[in-house]
Amino acid sequence: GTGGFGFVYKTADPNVVVKKIWTTLCHTDISHDNSILRDKETSVFREIQTLASCQHENVVKFIAVGSSRKHLHIYMELCDMNLSNYHKKNKFAINQFICEVHEEIRHIFQGLKCIHSKNIIHRDIKPENVLVKYDINNKQKKTFKITDFGLAKFINPDKKLMSTNTEGVGTPWYRAPEIDVSTEFYDKFYDFSVDVFATAAMFFSLYD
Repeated sequence: GTGGFGFVYKTADPNVVVKKIWTTLCHTDISHDNSILRDKETSVFREIQTLASCQHENVVKFIAVGSSRKHLHIYMELCDMNLSNYHKKNKFAINQFICEVHEEIRHIFQGLKCIHSKNIIHRDIKPENVLVKYDINNKQKKTFKITDFGLAKFINPDKKLMSTNTEGVGTPWYRAPEIDVSTEFYDKFYDFSVDVFATAAMFFSLYD
């Protein structure tokens, strides 16, 4: 797969993927803009720091980090698909619907509870950032895992974050109104509740 900074590849280990991030990206077409370089570097190291601190079954597992001359390598567990593709692939009968919704919500909020307990706001919960991993011994059993911490933010739990620089943070369809500068509900401050709003908006879109 591809991302904003590089590519995701399978490895020789069938349970591991590596996210290869271009360390030389900023020396090509964006070398004239140091702010872009700083933003990208901050996002990369923020993701590593967050993954390393959140060891939980409902957060994608961080394994190791390494580097080469051109790439930074982030090793993570391999999952089967994202939540968006999972819903495209599966159509649930009425008798399955309630159990399915309950399982997805429970897993994602357990992951968020871990993330928030580390004083981290994800800030980009959406179907593409929730992965699905099937049990290797029982395909009926699956785990939903939160991933992609490039926009995550560490905060002081006693203070709210200022929203003055949140343009472009999150995905418009799931972005809480208090951090969306284009809405009349925009506020100067926000907290962990923006992840709760994004999760609710995500499920509304998936099950509408």
